[in-house]
Amino acid sequence: MPNSHARRRTVLTGAALLTAAGTSLLGAAPARATGRVLAERRVSERLIELTMDSPALGGPGRVALLTPRGWDRRGPGDRWPTLYLLAGGDGDHTTWTTLFRVQELAELREVLVVMPGMPLFGFWTDWWNHGRQGPPGVRTYFLREVVPLVERDYGAGPRRAAAGESQGGFGALGMAARIPGLFGAVAAFGAPVHPIRHPEMWLPARSSWEWTATRSSGIRGSSGRCG
Repeated sequence: MPNSHARRRTVLTGAALLTAAGTSLLGAAPARATGRVLAERRVSERLIELTMDSPALGGPGRVALLTPRGWDRRGPGDRWPTLYLLAGGDGDHTTWTTLFRVQELAELREVLVVMPGMPLFGFWTDWWNHGRQGPPGVRTYFLREVVPLVERDYGAGPRRAAAGESQGGFGALGMAARIPGLFGAVAAFGAPVHPIRHPEMWLPARSSWEWTATRSSGIRGSSGRCG
């Protein structure tokens, strides 16, 4: 589907340019990181893979960084505009580089691109777990672990944009709506903007009974949401 890929690349380029030219959004995300890096691996000249210990996920989380020009020579105060790319339900931290080849976009040479993974069909939300709460808290993982960590240690700046595919688009739009000022630009590709209308399409079969129980209890949103 070359036209679909071309449109996606065009929007990502626009998001990158808006991020680079945008205003700072200091204070829109938590300042204190609650996760820590267990391992760091260089995959290629520009691509870094982090393995994090994530209390919110209840286990390891992986994040890929596509680094900008000059990143390897960064000083303590150096910061870059940052584009967060969220994968779909069956994707991971490699989706945007292996499937969509975002590393080939020349406009991203001046932007730090952060690509976190999530558990399978995690929907970028905090799961309700029949009222028990707890892991996986995918939204908490992103907001309180990934964003503060890359802003503290990896040169991510307060000028942020986000884009997502499928469930990742749902997550990007949802977090932008919940936290005004978090992102200067947001894009979604094939995203379930209102998944409660078609749970059979957007939730894995193993969770369909949990969705039904959640709806009957009066809790709005996916079976994973906690508010």
